[in-house]
Amino acid sequence: MNLLSRVNWPFGNSAPPVPVAPPAPGLVPEVLDGRYVVVLRNDGAEKFGAAEKVQAKKRFEEKMTLVPAGTTPLFWNSGDMSQAGASASRARPVAVDDFYIDRYAVTNEEFACFVDAGGYKNMDLWPRAIWANVIQFVDQTGKPGPRLWSKGRPARSLMQHPVVGVSWFEATAYACWTGKQLPTNAQWQHAGTWKGDPECNENFARYPWGNGSCSGRANLYLAAKNGTVPVTEFYDGATANGVYQLVGNVWEWTASQFSFSEAEEGGDSQTALAEVRGGAFDTYFESQASCTFRSGHSLLQRAENVGFRLCVGVDNIIG
Repeated sequence: MNLLSRVNWPFGNSAPPVPVAPPAPGLVPEVLDGRYVVVLRNDGAEKFGAAEKVQAKKRFEEKMTLVPAGTTPLFWNSGDMSQAGASASRARPVAVDDFYIDRYAVTNEEFACFVDAGGYKNMDLWPRAIWANVIQFVDQTGKPGPRLWSKGRPARSLMQHPVVGVSWFEATAYACWTGKQLPTNAQWQHAGTWKGDPECNENFARYPWGNGSCSGRANLYLAAKNGTVPVTEFYDGATANGVYQLVGNVWEWTASQFSFSEAEEGGDSQTALAEVRGGAFDTYFESQASCTFRSGHSLLQRAENVGFRLCVGVDNIIG
């Protein structure tokens, strides 16, 4: 279930509108600040000139990659199809349309652009139901920003590491600001298991690289990194189309509600759980870092091992 449909946005139950700034000469800030999709979206592209679109398209191609349409099975137990219990669980095949996904998790440097632009003060980016909570989304020094930052800034040594210590709402607000969205659980799983043939998903792999061991391919507990690493590391664990660290480094928020059964729903913005995927640097068991393993966190949780990446539908982008 997409949680955006259950959150009380101030303008109804639809997703928030995409903020679009007027065009500026030269390299538009949107391109530099990670908002290149704003320049390329069908619902805002007419506000930008040809030169800006060329710049944005170049950045888009560097940062995102296409995941072709297909079908992926969602398991309603823990989700690891390799375990004995998975054979008894019910898998629901879910069709996924073509979409683009970030090659890398959102970094501290990228999220800092959102903070510097006043993202925590722009209430259009936040659901009305949690407006009172936004003022509590502060760093160690009381400044707006991720929980582990200081004085509104990340550590210099961590600029290219994935941003962590952000709630589901902070991830969603950032997504709105960039013109993207969190992937659904089906999109996230399909990005990691798609093997090049949209008509044949029965033998999709457990990991982005296949069915072999995670050793040397992912930043999990046994890699002994004792924390996050830059988002460009672990090249051997990337998908064939260049998506890095879907497994390891940090768990990743999705747009979907976590539930133990297909029929289970409920919970408001304070109690509902969002599904997280992929495992993190402190995940010990490889089975919990497979592409089909599911877990959940409170929407307000700001954990040091949870980050996110974003996606956008093909139909949303100009040709």
